[in-house]
Amino acid sequence: MTLGAYYNALFAPQSEATRTLNASRFTGDGNFRGHYMQLVLKHQFSKRINAHLWGEWVWQGDYYSQRDVQSFLRAEVQFTF
Repeated sequence: MTLGAYYNALFAPQSEATRTLNASRFTGDGNFRGHYMQLVLKHQFSKRINAHLWGEWVWQGDYYSQRDVQSFLRAEVQFTF
């Protein structure tokens, strides 16, 4: 069994979005996009069966006008023949 934990701080090189149809989504005065965290749990049950549990979270920073938390969770079992 393995567990991987990853963290990234996300920055934009400019404070204003350059390609957008909806400028109200961005503050125009910040360049910190947010925090990104990823956890991956993998397990090998046998020679032919393995599984993983994958989770990702993004906490939006001051680059965005609305600061939401985005999440993703995935479980997968693989059978190898």
